[in-house]
Amino acid sequence: MVNSMYCPECGKELNESEKFCGNCEKQTSAVESDLTQIPENVQNDNLLSAFVGEKKQAYYFGKWHPDNKRPINWAAVFATFFWLGYRKMYKVIAYILLIFIAIDIVILVTGIDGGPINNYIGLGVAVTLGIAGNGIYKNHAQKEIEKLQTEYSGEQLLEKVKQRGGTSWGGFWIAILLFSGYILISIALEMLAYLFLG
Repeated sequence: MVNSMYCPECGKELNESEKFCGNCEKQTSAVESDLTQIPENVQNDNLLSAFVGEKKQAYYFGKWHPDNKRPINWAAVFATFFWLGYRKMYKVIAYILLIFIAIDIVILVTGIDGGPINNYIGLGVAVTLGIAGNGIYKNHAQKEIEKLQTEYSGEQLLEKVKQRGGTSWGGFWIAILLFSGYILISIALEMLAYLFLG
């Protein structure tokens, strides 16, 4: 196994030639270590960074900071299910769609006008994901990392975390398929209600 080089102060991965850490600016000759030799809080941050992916590390860690006054995730507001799919949160999509199906059943059984209700619910989901989406994503990431930690360690763990996390256009299309499936189920429910409830 090829060991990585890490800053002994903050745990950031470094090149062998670096004399200063770009993260904490501590003068250091990079020390050779594996992930198990890094302090636990630094290791957790490293794994979380790997899960998020290099491009969005600064964005999400900034949003997760306790002093952040603007935690809204606009991608989650406007893309909702598709943002969830892009970030591989398929269970969250499934839970939301199951709630939608349950609401559709109630609307059909009671015979109330579902148009305005569905509009309000859609808006509510968008606003909720915008406000809570970053926290939901962090919780999802931590749970996935914890699962992987029971099976892997060291560099293998880091690689598995990178694979499990990040973004996926395939996940985006899975979200579209799930949402399309919900629409088909909703249409089928309306047809059944028309046949049996008149």
